[in-house]
Amino acid sequence: MTVAAANRSRNAMDTVDWRKQVRFGLIGMLTIVFIALAGMPVVLDRRNIIEPALSMGYLSLLWVPLVFANIAGNEVLLEGMKARQRSYKDLIAGCSVGLVSSAGLTILMVLVQNFDLRDPLVNWSPQLLDLLSFRRTQVTGMIFWLALGAALGTLGGAMHMVSRRARLLIFSVSLSVFSVSVLETFLADESVRSAEGRTQKSQPPYVVLQRRPLIGTPFLPRQDHERIACKCRPIRSSSARPEYCCRASWHS
Repeated sequence: MTVAAANRSRNAMDTVDWRKQVRFGLIGMLTIVFIALAGMPVVLDRRNIIEPALSMGYLSLLWVPLVFANIAGNEVLLEGMKARQRSYKDLIAGCSVGLVSSAGLTILMVLVQNFDLRDPLVNWSPQLLDLLSFRRTQVTGMIFWLALGAALGTLGGAMHMVSRRARLLIFSVSLSVFSVSVLETFLADESVRSAEGRTQKSQPPYVVLQRRPLIGTPFLPRQDHERIACKCRPIRSSSARPEYCCRASWHS
């Protein structure tokens, strides 16, 4: 009797909590749908991390199956309890969490294709559907998301089968690559803005006047109400109205 009870206890310890996996899968589904409807994938799709394969828009969705499958595989150990021995069941559990999470995007694609809810949901748009389908057919996009969800979920479950040191190493390398990629895009944008600013500063300013040129400029036989496009530099004047030393040309 004692041996049978011990066997049942051992089997219970080696069994995956499937209720927990389903619960985290549904939470991941709601999370990934909320991110998609918040507009993050469409807005961030312009920033590439691995060109042309991965952008920040897709990354804002791809982390959900991986992270939730990893969280679902965690277990709380009380004092005196022995950790459960990891096995292939953890891979199946992670795969199931990833599949359920990514299934939310396939359902969202069907709804966006057949229903127009842009009045309450401003990001319910053809652009979102085009991004979710990987700019291919809708069926192809669904297959891609289910395959990616299953693969990332399996990877999240496999993280519990390696040592703690290996997990920290993988996390550190992934975080470093992501940080460098994000900083590279921001630095590239800043360099483009600074170059544009230097170009604008090197050009003389344009001032549009509603009056004739100052005394000393050539007479232009045009009407007073026509505008003068001037390349000007301000000169000091005692009057409140600023005066300019202009090289003017007429245009209507």
